[in-house]
Amino acid sequence: MALTACGDCGQMVSTRAVACPGCGCPMVPSETGQAPSPAAATSLSATDVPTAPPSPPKPPVADATPPRPPEPPAAKAAHPVASAAGHKVCVGCSKSNESSAEYCFDCGAPLPTEVAVADPAGDSAGFWVRAAAFGVDVLISIFMDICIYHLVSNHSHFGASWSEYWHLASSSRDWSATDTRDLILNFSRDIAVYTFFVGRWGATIGKLAFGLRIVRSDGGKLPYGLAFMRFLAYFISLLPLGLGFFWAGLSSRKRAWHDYLADTKVIQRRGR
Repeated sequence: MALTACGDCGQMVSTRAVACPGCGCPMVPSETGQAPSPAAATSLSATDVPTAPPSPPKPPVADATPPRPPEPPAAKAAHPVASAAGHKVCVGCSKSNESSAEYCFDCGAPLPTEVAVADPAGDSAGFWVRAAAFGVDVLISIFMDICIYHLVSNHSHFGASWSEYWHLASSSRDWSATDTRDLILNFSRDIAVYTFFVGRWGATIGKLAFGLRIVRSDGGKLPYGLAFMRFLAYFISLLPLGLGFFWAGLSSRKRAWHDYLADTKVIQRRGR
């Protein structure tokens, strides 16, 4: 490789160099390989001087802000509480929904178009008022038994049927097939009357007399199937010496065992 001396700083530079790498003075190549004089170098126009290559782009500055943590998954929305103006009761699960809803919040079934007027909110009924209503229901059941006995007996007046009914009920005698038949008929009648009244009006005759109402734990109306199950749960409350019934007075929530089993509660309407 042929070298030549820079006319400005005297550094040896290749004859093919355009500018001196030491001082930057432009170099004019010649056929003889001699460096041009300083005067000739100054006569070069600015366009003859090569421009410096563009600087490489700067790398992007990392954001000092720490990344945001991922948002937690949204919790399941609570069941909307039906307003006092009205509500829609789902035919599938008997849950109460808002009056503007078209589908049930719980099961997704289509809701009926009619809006049911919500009953006024009531407080949980105490033990003694529930016991009084139950006593009225028992008396009504006994009265119905005597009426049926009077219809099937040969007595001409109701008083004779009444006295004979109590005599048969209190006397000690052997159990007969007739007694079994009467027990089955009376039980079927009681459960049919209870299921109809509770499924239709939410209360028995005794509870209606005292302003009580049986509702689901969320305030919804009882369907007929749940009313039937609640009547059968009476026997579980009755087995340990009636402790399940007395639990309504011992529990702070004022619910008997059959209320817990059927997911119901007894409320007393306000204003009574």
